[in-house]
Amino acid sequence: MIRLRTGSTIALSGVLAVGVSLALAAPAAAHTTSAGSDHSLQWHGKRGHSHSSKPAINVVASGFNGASSIAFGANGKLFVAEAAIGQITKVDLKTGAHTAFATNIQGLSGLDVGRGGVYATQGYIPETQSAPATAPLIKVRSNGSTKVVADLLKYELKHNPDGQFQGADPLHPAETDDSLSNPFAVLDQGFRVLVADAGANDVLAVSPHGKVTTFFAPRNITTGACAGAPNNDAQHPGCDPVPTGLAVGPNGDIYVSGLGAEAPNAARVWQLDKWTGHVKRVWGDLTDATGVAVGNDGSVYVSELFYGQDPEDPNADPSKAGRIVKIAPNGKRTYAPVHLPAGLTINCGTLYATQFSVLDLFGPPSAQAQVVTVSKKAFAAGPRG
Repeated sequence: MIRLRTGSTIALSGVLAVGVSLALAAPAAAHTTSAGSDHSLQWHGKRGHSHSSKPAINVVASGFNGASSIAFGANGKLFVAEAAIGQITKVDLKTGAHTAFATNIQGLSGLDVGRGGVYATQGYIPETQSAPATAPLIKVRSNGSTKVVADLLKYELKHNPDGQFQGADPLHPAETDDSLSNPFAVLDQGFRVLVADAGANDVLAVSPHGKVTTFFAPRNITTGACAGAPNNDAQHPGCDPVPTGLAVGPNGDIYVSGLGAEAPNAARVWQLDKWTGHVKRVWGDLTDATGVAVGNDGSVYVSELFYGQDPEDPNADPSKAGRIVKIAPNGKRTYAPVHLPAGLTINCGTLYATQFSVLDLFGPPSAQAQVVTVSKKAFAAGPRG
Protein backbone atom coordinates (compact mmCIF):
# COMPACT_ATOMS: atom_id res chain seq x y z
CA MET A 1 0.00 0.00 0.00
CA ILE A 2 1.30 3.43 -0.95
CA ARG A 3 0.70 6.44 1.22
CA LEU A 4 -0.26 9.81 -0.18
CA ARG A 5 -0.26 13.19 1.51
CA THR A 6 -3.05 12.05 3.72
CA GLY A 7 -3.89 11.04 7.21
CA SER A 8 -4.91 7.57 6.09
CA THR A 9 -4.34 5.14 3.29
CA ILE A 10 -6.32 3.41 0.59
CA ALA A 11 -4.83 1.40 -2.22
CA LEU A 12 -6.33 0.30 -5.50
CA SER A 13 -4.96 -3.23 -5.79
CA GLY A 14 -1.78 -1.95 -4.18
CA VAL A 15 -1.47 0.77 -6.81
CA LEU A 16 -3.86 3.67 -6.24
CA ALA A 17 -3.21 5.08 -2.82
CA VAL A 18 -5.55 7.91 -2.12
CA GLY A 19 -7.27 9.36 0.90
CA VAL A 20 -6.84 12.18 3.37
CA SER A 21 -9.15 12.09 6.32
CA LEU A 22 -11.01 8.80 6.15
CA ALA A 23 -9.91 5.19 5.97
CA LEU A 24 -12.09 2.61 4.25
CA ALA A 25 -12.75 -0.19 6.65
CA ALA A 26 -13.73 -3.58 5.29
CA PRO A 27 -14.16 -7.12 6.61
CA ALA A 28 -11.32 -9.54 6.09
CA ALA A 29 -13.35 -11.41 3.51
CA ALA A 30 -15.64 -8.93 1.79
CA HIS A 31 -18.83 -10.24 0.22
CA THR A 32 -18.97 -9.80 -3.53
CA THR A 33 -21.70 -10.38 -6.06
CA SER A 34 -21.72 -11.02 -9.77
CA ALA A 35 -23.29 -9.09 -12.61
CA GLY A 36 -27.03 -9.47 -12.82
CA SER A 37 -27.55 -10.06 -9.09
CA ASP A 38 -28.92 -7.00 -7.34
CA HIS A 39 -26.87 -4.63 -9.51
CA SER A 40 -29.36 -3.66 -12.23
CA LEU A 41 -27.14 -5.47 -14.70
CA GLN A 42 -27.94 -8.25 -17.11
CA TRP A 43 -25.66 -10.62 -18.93
CA HIS A 44 -26.56 -11.34 -22.56
CA GLY A 45 -24.88 -14.31 -24.14
CA LYS A 46 -21.22 -14.22 -25.07
CA ARG A 47 -18.88 -11.52 -23.85
CA GLY A 48 -19.31 -8.41 -25.94
CA HIS A 49 -22.70 -9.40 -27.41
CA SER A 50 -26.22 -8.51 -26.33
CA HIS A 51 -29.80 -8.72 -27.43
CA SER A 52 -31.28 -5.76 -29.26
CA SER A 53 -32.86 -4.46 -26.05
CA LYS A 54 -29.88 -3.52 -23.91
CA PRO A 55 -30.16 -2.73 -20.22
CA ALA A 56 -29.39 0.80 -19.11
CA ILE A 57 -26.10 -0.44 -17.66
CA ASN A 58 -24.76 -3.13 -19.95
CA VAL A 59 -21.73 -5.36 -19.38
CA VAL A 60 -19.57 -5.39 -22.53
CA ALA A 61 -16.43 -7.01 -21.10
CA SER A 62 -15.53 -8.74 -17.84
CA GLY A 63 -12.96 -10.85 -16.06
CA PHE A 64 -10.51 -8.07 -15.16
CA ASN A 65 -8.32 -7.75 -12.07
CA GLY A 66 -8.55 -4.21 -10.74
CA ALA A 67 -9.70 -2.32 -13.84
CA SER A 68 -8.42 1.14 -12.97
CA SER A 69 -8.45 2.83 -16.39
CA ILE A 70 -9.82 2.32 -19.91
CA ALA A 71 -9.18 3.85 -23.32
CA PHE A 72 -9.98 3.13 -26.96
CA GLY A 73 -7.45 2.75 -29.74
CA ALA A 74 -7.90 4.07 -33.26
CA ASN A 75 -9.07 0.65 -34.45
CA GLY A 76 -11.88 0.51 -31.91
CA LYS A 77 -10.09 -1.91 -29.60
CA LEU A 78 -10.55 -1.32 -25.89
CA PHE A 79 -7.48 -1.11 -23.64
CA VAL A 80 -7.89 -1.91 -19.95
CA ALA A 81 -5.36 -1.28 -17.18
CA GLU A 82 -5.57 -4.25 -14.80
CA ALA A 83 -3.91 -2.67 -11.80
CA ALA A 84 -4.08 -5.75 -9.57
CA ILE A 85 -1.86 -7.80 -11.88
CA GLY A 86 0.13 -5.10 -13.69
CA GLN A 87 -1.25 -5.89 -17.12
CA ILE A 88 -2.65 -3.87 -20.01
CA THR A 89 -5.27 -5.95 -21.78
CA LYS A 90 -6.62 -5.30 -25.27
CA VAL A 91 -10.24 -6.30 -25.84
CA ASP A 92 -12.13 -6.86 -29.08
CA LEU A 93 -15.68 -5.92 -28.11
CA LYS A 94 -17.09 -7.64 -31.22
CA THR A 95 -15.70 -11.06 -30.36
CA GLY A 96 -14.98 -10.67 -26.65
CA ALA A 97 -11.38 -11.76 -27.15
CA HIS A 98 -8.88 -10.62 -24.50
CA THR A 99 -5.22 -10.19 -25.44
CA ALA A 100 -2.42 -9.34 -23.03
CA PHE A 101 -0.86 -6.24 -24.60
CA ALA A 102 1.76 -5.59 -21.91
CA THR A 103 2.53 -7.45 -18.68
CA ASN A 104 4.59 -7.15 -15.50
CA ILE A 105 4.09 -3.38 -15.18
CA GLN A 106 4.77 -2.65 -11.55
CA GLY A 107 2.39 -0.11 -10.04
CA LEU A 108 0.22 0.18 -13.15
CA SER A 109 -2.63 2.65 -12.69
CA GLY A 110 -3.64 4.90 -15.61
CA LEU A 111 -3.41 4.54 -19.36
CA ASP A 112 -4.35 6.40 -22.51
CA VAL A 113 -4.18 5.60 -26.20
CA GLY A 114 -3.64 8.64 -28.39
CA ARG A 115 -1.63 10.06 -31.21
CA GLY A 116 1.62 9.05 -29.58
CA GLY A 117 0.60 5.45 -28.91
CA VAL A 118 -0.05 3.88 -25.51
CA TYR A 119 1.06 5.73 -22.38
CA ALA A 120 0.69 4.49 -18.82
CA THR A 121 1.52 5.56 -15.29
CA GLN A 122 3.19 3.31 -12.74
CA GLY A 123 2.42 5.14 -9.53
CA TYR A 124 5.06 5.37 -6.82
CA ILE A 125 7.64 2.56 -6.87
CA PRO A 126 9.66 2.35 -3.65
CA GLU A 127 13.41 2.07 -3.71
CA THR A 128 15.17 -1.29 -3.71
CA GLN A 129 18.76 -2.29 -3.05
CA SER A 130 19.49 -1.91 -6.75
CA ALA A 131 17.32 1.06 -7.75
CA PRO A 132 16.09 4.35 -6.26
CA ALA A 133 12.44 5.18 -5.77
CA THR A 134 10.68 6.35 -8.90
CA ALA A 135 7.27 7.41 -10.28
CA PRO A 136 7.40 6.79 -14.02
CA LEU A 137 5.35 7.82 -16.99
CA ILE A 138 5.99 5.10 -19.55
CA LYS A 139 5.30 4.54 -23.23
CA VAL A 140 4.27 1.03 -24.22
CA ARG A 141 5.54 -0.14 -27.58
CA SER A 142 3.46 -2.29 -29.93
CA ASN A 143 5.38 -5.39 -28.84
CA GLY A 144 4.50 -4.77 -25.17
CA SER A 145 7.91 -3.50 -24.11
CA THR A 146 8.05 -0.23 -22.19
CA LYS A 147 10.16 2.91 -22.19
CA VAL A 148 10.36 5.44 -19.36
CA VAL A 149 9.43 8.87 -20.70
CA ALA A 150 9.84 10.79 -17.44
CA ASP A 151 10.35 10.19 -13.74
CA LEU A 152 7.79 12.41 -12.05
CA LEU A 153 9.21 11.78 -8.59
CA LYS A 154 12.39 13.58 -9.64
CA TYR A 155 10.32 16.56 -10.75
CA GLU A 156 8.40 16.60 -7.47
CA LEU A 157 11.57 16.48 -5.40
CA LYS A 158 13.05 19.43 -7.29
CA HIS A 159 10.00 21.63 -7.84
CA ASN A 160 7.32 20.57 -5.30
CA PRO A 161 4.47 22.45 -7.09
CA ASP A 162 1.99 22.33 -4.21
CA GLY A 163 4.58 23.60 -1.73
CA GLN A 164 3.80 21.09 1.00
CA PHE A 165 6.43 19.82 3.41
CA GLN A 166 8.18 16.81 1.88
CA GLY A 167 9.56 15.37 5.09
CA ALA A 168 12.91 15.54 6.83
CA ASP A 169 14.24 12.88 4.44
CA PRO A 170 12.12 12.96 1.25
CA LEU A 171 13.81 9.94 -0.31
CA HIS A 172 12.98 7.83 2.73
CA PRO A 173 9.61 9.19 3.95
CA ALA A 174 8.33 8.09 7.31
CA GLU A 175 4.68 7.27 7.88
CA THR A 176 4.02 10.85 8.98
CA ASP A 177 5.78 12.44 6.02
CA ASP A 178 4.70 13.37 2.53
CA SER A 179 4.45 10.52 0.03
CA LEU A 180 5.65 12.80 -2.74
CA SER A 181 4.38 11.32 -6.00
CA ASN A 182 1.81 8.82 -7.23
CA PRO A 183 1.01 9.40 -10.93
CA PHE A 184 -2.46 8.04 -11.57
CA ALA A 185 -4.25 9.31 -14.70
CA VAL A 186 -2.75 10.10 -18.10
CA LEU A 187 -4.00 11.97 -21.18
CA ASP A 188 -2.09 11.84 -24.48
CA GLN A 189 -2.62 14.91 -26.67
CA GLY A 190 0.14 14.24 -29.17
CA PHE A 191 2.12 17.42 -28.53
CA ARG A 192 2.15 16.68 -24.79
CA VAL A 193 1.04 14.09 -22.26
CA LEU A 194 -0.79 15.29 -19.16
CA VAL A 195 -0.45 13.31 -15.95
CA ALA A 196 -2.60 13.67 -12.84
CA ASP A 197 -0.24 13.02 -9.93
CA ALA A 198 -2.42 12.05 -6.98
CA GLY A 199 0.50 12.11 -4.56
CA ALA A 200 2.07 15.39 -5.64
CA ASN A 201 -1.34 17.10 -5.91
CA ASP A 202 -0.73 18.44 -9.39
CA VAL A 203 -1.20 17.90 -13.10
CA LEU A 204 2.05 17.78 -15.05
CA ALA A 205 2.68 18.29 -18.76
CA VAL A 206 5.30 16.04 -20.35
CA SER A 207 6.70 16.76 -23.80
CA PRO A 208 7.38 13.92 -26.30
CA HIS A 209 11.04 14.25 -25.33
CA GLY A 210 10.35 13.91 -21.60
CA LYS A 211 10.54 17.53 -20.44
CA VAL A 212 8.22 18.03 -17.46
CA THR A 213 6.44 21.25 -16.50
CA THR A 214 3.65 22.08 -14.08
CA PHE A 215 0.28 22.54 -15.78
CA PHE A 216 -2.02 22.83 -12.74
CA ALA A 217 -1.59 22.64 -8.97
CA PRO A 218 -4.99 22.88 -7.24
CA ARG A 219 -5.23 24.35 -3.78
CA ASN A 220 -6.18 22.29 -0.75
CA ILE A 221 -9.85 21.90 0.03
CA THR A 222 -10.57 24.04 3.09
CA THR A 223 -14.36 23.99 3.39
CA GLY A 224 -16.87 21.61 4.96
CA ALA A 225 -15.32 18.56 6.58
CA CYS A 226 -11.87 19.76 5.45
CA ALA A 227 -12.00 23.11 7.23
CA GLY A 228 -9.03 23.33 9.58
CA ALA A 229 -7.97 19.73 8.96
CA PRO A 230 -4.27 19.20 9.76
CA ASN A 231 -1.97 18.35 6.87
CA ASN A 232 1.77 18.07 6.22
CA ASP A 233 2.50 21.55 7.58
CA ALA A 234 0.72 24.46 9.21
CA GLN A 235 0.89 26.49 6.00
CA HIS A 236 -1.27 24.00 4.07
CA PRO A 237 -4.28 23.01 6.20
CA GLY A 238 -7.28 21.20 4.80
CA CYS A 239 -7.69 18.17 2.56
CA ASP A 240 -5.41 17.38 -0.34
CA PRO A 241 -7.14 17.72 -3.73
CA VAL A 242 -5.64 14.40 -4.99
CA PRO A 243 -6.03 14.67 -8.81
CA THR A 244 -7.24 11.34 -10.20
CA GLY A 245 -8.84 11.89 -13.63
CA LEU A 246 -8.28 13.76 -16.89
CA ALA A 247 -10.47 14.49 -19.91
CA VAL A 248 -10.74 16.90 -22.84
CA GLY A 249 -13.94 18.85 -23.40
CA PRO A 250 -15.54 19.66 -26.77
CA ASN A 251 -13.78 23.07 -26.87
CA GLY A 252 -10.40 21.62 -25.94
CA ASP A 253 -10.49 22.60 -22.28
CA ILE A 254 -8.97 20.16 -19.80
CA TYR A 255 -11.11 18.64 -17.05
CA VAL A 256 -9.51 17.28 -13.89
CA SER A 257 -11.22 15.24 -11.19
CA GLY A 258 -9.90 15.24 -7.63
CA LEU A 259 -10.65 12.68 -4.95
CA GLY A 260 -10.61 15.31 -2.21
CA ALA A 261 -9.25 13.05 0.52
CA GLU A 262 -12.42 10.94 0.66
CA ALA A 263 -13.97 13.55 2.91
CA PRO A 264 -17.70 13.96 2.20
CA ASN A 265 -18.38 16.58 -0.49
CA ALA A 266 -14.66 17.40 -0.76
CA ALA A 267 -14.12 16.00 -4.25
CA ARG A 268 -13.90 18.45 -7.13
CA VAL A 269 -13.85 18.73 -10.90
CA TRP A 270 -11.92 21.63 -12.42
CA GLN A 271 -12.34 22.96 -15.95
CA LEU A 272 -9.05 24.44 -17.12
CA ASP A 273 -7.89 26.55 -20.03
CA LYS A 274 -6.19 24.13 -22.41
CA TRP A 275 -3.06 26.27 -22.77
CA THR A 276 -2.56 28.05 -19.47
CA GLY A 277 -4.15 25.68 -16.98
CA HIS A 278 -6.07 28.57 -15.44
CA VAL A 279 -9.30 27.56 -13.72
CA LYS A 280 -12.48 28.41 -15.63
CA ARG A 281 -14.99 26.57 -13.51
CA VAL A 282 -15.17 24.28 -10.48
CA TRP A 283 -17.81 21.72 -9.54
CA GLY A 284 -18.07 20.63 -5.90
CA ASP A 285 -20.47 18.62 -3.75
CA LEU A 286 -18.85 15.41 -4.96
CA THR A 287 -17.40 12.51 -2.98
CA ASP A 288 -14.49 10.21 -3.95
CA ALA A 289 -14.25 11.48 -7.55
CA THR A 290 -11.92 9.12 -9.38
CA GLY A 291 -12.57 9.51 -13.11
CA VAL A 292 -14.02 12.16 -15.42
CA ALA A 293 -15.35 12.27 -18.99
CA VAL A 294 -17.03 15.02 -21.01
CA GLY A 295 -19.69 14.58 -23.67
CA ASN A 296 -19.99 16.52 -26.91
CA ASP A 297 -22.86 18.50 -25.39
CA GLY A 298 -20.66 19.58 -22.48
CA SER A 299 -22.15 17.19 -19.93
CA VAL A 300 -19.58 16.19 -17.32
CA TYR A 301 -19.51 12.62 -16.01
CA VAL A 302 -17.77 11.83 -12.72
CA SER A 303 -17.18 8.44 -11.09
CA GLU A 304 -17.68 8.53 -7.32
CA LEU A 305 -15.71 5.43 -6.44
CA PHE A 306 -16.80 4.74 -2.86
CA TYR A 307 -20.02 6.77 -2.69
CA GLY A 308 -22.40 5.34 -0.08
CA GLN A 309 -19.74 3.22 1.66
CA ASP A 310 -19.84 3.63 5.44
CA PRO A 311 -16.21 3.41 6.64
CA GLU A 312 -17.42 2.75 10.17
CA ASP A 313 -19.52 -0.29 9.28
CA PRO A 314 -17.42 -3.49 9.30
CA ASN A 315 -20.28 -5.40 7.67
CA ALA A 316 -20.79 -3.02 4.76
CA ASP A 317 -20.81 -4.65 1.33
CA PRO A 318 -18.25 -2.71 -0.74
CA SER A 319 -19.64 -4.09 -3.99
CA LYS A 320 -22.71 -1.90 -3.53
CA ALA A 321 -20.78 1.37 -3.19
CA GLY A 322 -20.21 3.94 -5.89
CA ARG A 323 -22.09 5.75 -8.64
CA ILE A 324 -21.57 7.95 -11.69
CA VAL A 325 -22.70 11.58 -11.61
CA LYS A 326 -23.89 13.38 -14.73
CA ILE A 327 -23.68 17.17 -14.57
CA ALA A 328 -25.64 18.68 -17.46
CA PRO A 329 -24.61 22.02 -19.01
CA ASN A 330 -27.45 23.70 -17.08
CA GLY A 331 -26.08 22.28 -13.81
CA LYS A 332 -28.72 19.60 -13.28
CA ARG A 333 -27.33 16.46 -11.69
CA THR A 334 -28.48 12.89 -12.18
CA TYR A 335 -26.91 9.62 -11.08
CA ALA A 336 -26.33 6.12 -12.44
CA PRO A 337 -25.88 3.11 -10.08
CA VAL A 338 -22.56 1.83 -11.39
CA HIS A 339 -20.72 0.15 -8.53
CA LEU A 340 -17.11 0.91 -7.59
CA PRO A 341 -16.51 2.85 -10.83
CA ALA A 342 -13.06 4.24 -11.57
CA GLY A 343 -12.14 4.72 -15.23
CA LEU A 344 -14.47 6.57 -17.60
CA THR A 345 -14.27 7.25 -21.32
CA ILE A 346 -16.62 8.24 -24.13
CA ASN A 347 -16.31 6.51 -27.48
CA CYS A 348 -18.57 7.28 -30.46
CA GLY A 349 -21.00 9.04 -28.14
CA THR A 350 -21.29 6.13 -25.69
CA LEU A 351 -20.17 6.36 -22.06
CA TYR A 352 -18.00 3.46 -20.90
CA ALA A 353 -17.04 2.84 -17.27
CA THR A 354 -15.23 0.30 -15.17
CA GLN A 355 -17.32 -1.45 -12.53
CA PHE A 356 -16.23 -3.35 -9.41
CA SER A 357 -12.87 -1.72 -10.12
CA VAL A 358 -11.43 -2.14 -6.65
CA LEU A 359 -12.95 -5.36 -5.33
CA ASP A 360 -9.38 -6.63 -5.21
CA LEU A 361 -8.85 -4.24 -2.29
CA PHE A 362 -10.84 -6.65 -0.16
CA GLY A 363 -9.09 -9.87 -1.09
CA PRO A 364 -6.82 -11.52 -3.64
CA PRO A 365 -7.24 -10.77 -7.37
CA SER A 366 -10.69 -12.05 -8.24
CA ALA A 367 -11.18 -11.13 -11.93
CA GLN A 368 -14.57 -9.60 -11.11
CA ALA A 369 -14.03 -6.13 -12.57
CA GLN A 370 -16.09 -5.23 -15.62
CA VAL A 371 -16.45 -2.64 -18.34
CA VAL A 372 -20.00 -1.40 -18.86
CA THR A 373 -21.81 1.01 -21.13
CA VAL A 374 -24.04 3.52 -19.36
CA SER A 375 -26.98 4.86 -21.35
CA LYS A 376 -28.92 8.06 -20.74
CA LYS A 377 -31.80 6.12 -19.21
CA ALA A 378 -29.47 4.86 -16.45
CA PHE A 379 -29.37 8.34 -14.89
CA ALA A 380 -32.01 9.45 -12.40
CA ALA A 381 -32.43 12.00 -9.62
CA GLY A 382 -30.56 11.45 -6.35
CA PRO A 383 -28.86 13.15 -3.40
CA ARG A 384 -25.90 15.47 -4.05
CA GLY A 385 -22.46 14.88 -2.59
